[in-house]
Amino acid sequence: MAASLRLLLDAPYFPDRGQADHLLAELEAVGLASGGSAEIWTFVIDALAAFFAATPDEIRDRLARLGAVRAAPGRRDLGVDLLAATAETWCRAGLGEAERAEAGLRMVVVTARNAGNQWLFLLAGDLAAVSASRRGDWARAGLIDDQLARATDAAGRPATGAVASVAGAAFDRAAARASVSLQIRRYERCEPIDQGVLERLVAADPLVCDSGLIVPAQTFLSLSAPAADPRRRSVLENLNGLMRENADAHPRVPSLCCIPWFELTGALDGRAEARRVTLLVENVLGTDSLEAVLLLSLAYPPAPGRHGAGGRLEAAATPAARCWRGSTLVSAWIVLAGIAEESERSAEADARLARAPRLAEQLRDLDGFASRIVTRSAQAPGENCPAPAPAPAPAPAPVAPLTERERVLLRELPFHQSVADIDRKHNVSPNTVKTYLRNIYQKLEDTDRTRAVTIAQERGLL
Repeated sequence: MAASLRLLLDAPYFPDRGQADHLLAELEAVGLASGGSAEIWTFVIDALAAFFAATPDEIRDRLARLGAVRAAPGRRDLGVDLLAATAETWCRAGLGEAERAEAGLRMVVVTARNAGNQWLFLLAGDLAAVSASRRGDWARAGLIDDQLARATDAAGRPATGAVASVAGAAFDRAAARASVSLQIRRYERCEPIDQGVLERLVAADPLVCDSGLIVPAQTFLSLSAPAADPRRRSVLENLNGLMRENADAHPRVPSLCCIPWFELTGALDGRAEARRVTLLVENVLGTDSLEAVLLLSLAYPPAPGRHGAGGRLEAAATPAARCWRGSTLVSAWIVLAGIAEESERSAEADARLARAPRLAEQLRDLDGFASRIVTRSAQAPGENCPAPAPAPAPAPAPVAPLTERERVLLRELPFHQSVADIDRKHNVSPNTVKTYLRNIYQKLEDTDRTRAVTIAQERGLL
């Protein structure tokens, strides 16, 4: 019984595979006491064994064994059935059947939550968010994160029950996982995280028995160190160790901290070492992920004054972007604004920066991120305190819609080209371009090009 409980608490991230293999072999060899519960524990052992499968043949064998007993009486126990279903989804993910695995996890999440099985609800939810992020579906991953972050008590605080685990770690794993999920969402909203909660969780699991819980907690403790902290070198070393040892197993952690990790590495060790961070992110999150493209833009900045700088990043930073987190999409447009500003393309920089807070507001529960962008961008040079956020603009009055040709020319405005540049590009006369621009300005109710671009962005025309 104790061995089964220990394996259950560590699944699916077994910190000591040697000991876990020994415990599983012991369970399979000795079995459990006869009686009504023996069959149930047999299914528990089968489910635990499925998490150990490594090769495709082993995974298929374990998946077949779980499927063969789907209708057996032992699986009529809801908790056992949900554990077996989670193991099946783990196997399907290992075979590359991402959509089937994710669909199964969503079922487990809903059923476990309704049944009050908090630990399994949070574990399956975390696995489902990882699966959605791996597919680049940051919107669904964000929705799941919201569910996990809301797994708190009625007062809005993390649950505080303390249950001693078999390993001696005195904390309730379900409550701890909910606490970490809440801190992640606070971090994404630019709200202060509770260092005390994270420190207690790390201290309660010194052997990192639950790496899915402790690795994020350790990472956020490192990220929470202030920029002026004299221990920044040790902070960087901690991040380097955490990411290099755990990034493959927990890819959503580097997806969240890759930018501050990159910046801290560059500040302390130079650009060459920062580029090594980029390589690790590419290997873990994928070369086509927005996180990797964003870091490449930072690692290899375009030459000053280069027209169209940041083209690959801009092409990748769309609502359909393959990114692990929605906050990366917002960060990408802030970086694009900085690239344009450094190239002295102020109108384009303004247009790109204006898109960032609108995206943050559209993303679920990231309006705090939007407020931070607005206040930072509104801060006047030399001021120590951020300026207050501007009041919401009134809704624009109905105007005549732009024609298709006007929309085409409107897209040229952020690049601050002359009339001659535009007429050569579209093979029309300068007077024709001026006529179209006059119509555009009239419909946007402004004669200033920079302001017209901002209005067009606000109305979703760019």
